[in-house]
Amino acid sequence: MIKTPQIKIASDGVHLMTGRRLNELVAAVQARTQMDPANVGPRGMTGRNPKGGGPKIPKFRQRFDEHKTYVLSEGFLSRLTQAIHMRTPREAGGMDARGWDADGGGIKPQMVTAGSSGGALKDVLEAIERLTPRDAAETGPQGYRFAPDPRPPRRATIILRTQARWAEAFYCTGIFNSGQIYSTKTITAVYQNGTIVTTITQPDIGTHLFNPSNPIFFSCPGTHTEDDRVPGKNYGTLKSSSTDYSGSVSLGDAFELAKASVEVDGDPVDAYTWSWLEYASPVLGSYIINLAQWQNPGLGDYIVRQPRYRWSNTGALHVGVRWTEAGVTRDITLAPGEDSSWYNSTLPAVKLTSSKITGIELIYPVTA
Repeated sequence: MIKTPQIKIASDGVHLMTGRRLNELVAAVQARTQMDPANVGPRGMTGRNPKGGGPKIPKFRQRFDEHKTYVLSEGFLSRLTQAIHMRTPREAGGMDARGWDADGGGIKPQMVTAGSSGGALKDVLEAIERLTPRDAAETGPQGYRFAPDPRPPRRATIILRTQARWAEAFYCTGIFNSGQIYSTKTITAVYQNGTIVTTITQPDIGTHLFNPSNPIFFSCPGTHTEDDRVPGKNYGTLKSSSTDYSGSVSLGDAFELAKASVEVDGDPVDAYTWSWLEYASPVLGSYIINLAQWQNPGLGDYIVRQPRYRWSNTGALHVGVRWTEAGVTRDITLAPGEDSSWYNSTLPAVKLTSSKITGIELIYPVTA
């Protein structure tokens, strides 16, 4: 059974609560819905139905933005207390800290008073805790049953799929000096009897792009050298020499081209799969899934790998998924057979480091 959330309660005045705590509160109420009551009305439900009738109590299901803070209104507390009231079996007696006795013959507890004070919220939390039956079986976020469900449990399955997106952009580096690439190098040699100017050029300096749309890796040609030496002339002794570089390129342009040119390559890959049976809970470890990365293997050469990813529900149950990537937390719900949107991973600022998916939570089962 989902636990009642631990909430700090103000003594009086306006009460604020985060969206995450509100979602936990709603989930705790929904979990205490008896899945097979014979009948239900404003005064509560009659109790067990040995034939099983499916949920007949109106759902109290609402998702709140976990990044926001809400003021608890009287209207919300009124709806909450009404939801609690309808879920309380009429014959539930002998209530104590352990919950209620299904075979007891007591009187229905008094309905909590709706309001915005901390005292009313305290009553609500205590009432939710009392709704936990002592002998419930097959409990889960959808509610509980007193006897095993004759229907075989369904399977929940969530797959995290990734797809490669990559590109490489580079310059031809036949001429470089002090960490900079040039298209031309000029050497001026002054001799006793004249001057010789030698010019070295790099053809097709770039930038060159390699990605799925440009699948042939460009092979850089060698440099070309020519000079103005006069054949047969005796230039004598070398007196001085100087070297000049021209046609510099911006190394950052290659990086920007690579980032702008990442493309999908190949079929999606099933990176991780989680699967479990109905009424059980998914087993989750501390998954850290590496995604985007870039590297600089040589001067003027940048390789960017920026995968995209999505979640696929291939099971038979609605499942909520919450995760964090590059500081952004997302919260989605997928129906059986549904795929999420594709999410592009975020390129980190530092080379050879990876963006990551962390904090994966599977919220099962989510009521449709």
